Amino acid sequence: MPARNLPGLGLRAFWDHQENGWHGDPGMDGNLRRLSIYTQLSVISANLTVPPASPVNGAIYIVGQGATGAWAGQSGKIAARDNNQWVFLDALNGLIAYVDSEDTYYRYDNGWFPLLQPFAFSAFCNYRKVFNAANAWEIIPCNVGRHNDQGIWSAATNTFTAPRPGYYQFNAGWTFDVQGTIPDFIAVGLSVNAAVPTPDAQDRYTATMTALETSVNTQAVLKLAANDTVAAVALISSGGGAIVADRNRFSGFKIM
Repeated sequence: MPARNLPGLGLRAFWDHQENGWHGDPGMDGNLRRLSIYTQLSVISANLTVPPASPVNGAIYIVGQGATGAWAGQSGKIAARDNNQWVFLDALNGLIAYVDSEDTYYRYDNGWFPLLQPFAFSAFCNYRKVFNAANAWEIIPCNVGRHNDQGIWSAATNTFTAPRPGYYQFNAGWTFDVQGTIPDFIAVGLSVNAAVPTPDAQDRYTATMTALETSVNTQAVLKLAANDTVAAVALISSGGGAIVADRNRFSGFKIM
């Protein structure tokens, strides 16, 4: 029976007696090199897009997105310098790498992500937003970000985009100002993919309202798929109203 590739790391094994192919890659030489790279993987950098000008044998990198030169077409792969040439290995889901330049760990899940760094953002709207209509959900136009890890929130669209699947916690709220007749109630919610907020992702205030003092807040844990979007939305039941500048918020972070 001829040699074959094994599941997992792609090592080659089960050569027949006196079968050729032990040397080189694929072969036992390739096996040992794969094990040397994958085992307790440690890389110099995770975001270089151009290989170093004077690479040193033994250096290992995660190739950044949009790589060029000798790394063109290898984005996301592991690049190892061996015997004065670049060797590229596929990143496998679940693989963990220590990134020396950042002193942190990355995990591969159809893309490289910091293992210990949470995805988090916080934003608010810095101007008075008048509602366009009653009894209709409108995006709170949060145009200022207090912090925005890895660009997961967009000031242009006022939305958060999930970088990967998982559970996320969000908080949203706003303060009411009069714009005509005082409504019966005000509400705030979390809209996933531009849909009407589900009952467990919205709250309303129904008591007596005082301009510049009454506020409504909500929070929810949402299960999201990669690239799902979330926006903070507000509603007035009737009459008119406005969102007070600087006294509103939209924030979130990944739980797991």
